[in-house]
Amino acid sequence: MKTNNAQLGFSLIEVLITLLVSTIALLALAGAQLKTLQFATNSFMYTASIIHGNNAIERVWSKICELQDGRQAVDTTFLDTLKPANSAYTITYNGLAVGAFNTDFTVEVTWLDERMTDGLDNKVSLNAAYPTLEAGCNG
Repeated sequence: MKTNNAQLGFSLIEVLITLLVSTIALLALAGAQLKTLQFATNSFMYTASIIHGNNAIERVWSKICELQDGRQAVDTTFLDTLKPANSAYTITYNGLAVGAFNTDFTVEVTWLDERMTDGLDNKVSLNAAYPTLEAGCNG
């Protein structure tokens, strides 16, 4: 009588190799997902910094007449009112100094994101340019 030695199904070694390949693929997907989350968070912080910078520019705009005719001093108290509510963001003004209002200056908002290792600065620079108004423009 002739016996059939053909094996049906998968061997244990085939299953282990498939499991190893699947595990490596899932780890690669998890790494890609983590990197995507890092970039999405940094993009959110970039967007929020633009909003903080624009808010500071608009706060100056609301006081433009007082700043130009000297009724509102450019001092640390005034500059503190322009700071973002979130302390994770730092705002600096290039061209605007205490005691001297300038109609053209740059608002720079920076934030710290230690997860990003691309070597790029985490900052946004916005240029503010205001018109020179006549004295007593606001009554």
